[in-house]
Amino acid sequence: MSHSFGISGLREELLRQLVVLGEDKRFFLDALFRMHDAKRMQASAFLDTYVQFIKEKLTLKDEQLRQYVWIGCTVECDEADSKTSDAFTIAFPHETDPGLNRISFLSPVGNQLLMASVGETRSIATPSGPMRVRITGVSWKADSFPQQAGM
Repeated sequence: MSHSFGISGLREELLRQLVVLGEDKRFFLDALFRMHDAKRMQASAFLDTYVQFIKEKLTLKDEQLRQYVWIGCTVECDEADSKTSDAFTIAFPHETDPGLNRISFLSPVGNQLLMASVGETRSIATPSGPMRVRITGVSWKADSFPQQAGM
């Protein structure tokens, strides 16, 4: 992968995500959900979990941070049953592009991959049924992180 994203840049990005998804969470949710319904409540709870995950993991050494799936990274995974592999970039909702495998962290697959670690196997619920995937790599490129995470 060209233009590796430096670890200090990763830490800076995670701190920025803490602000956008923690301190400015209400504004972020308002931009995505017009109504205060079950979907918004689920997204809010998921954001709380992710923000707490960031806070806990920021104490890790630089190389350990690179082992986790964050918003803005590309996660490589192998499907256990079909012996196929794929890669997805976990993106903010306004930066998704299915044709480029850029999926929202709030999408069913995105939120099931977020916070996984390299080597971990997860059962991912998909519209065609569950599939077991093993995380084989996590990478960052300078253009993986959006300039503005907020809406």
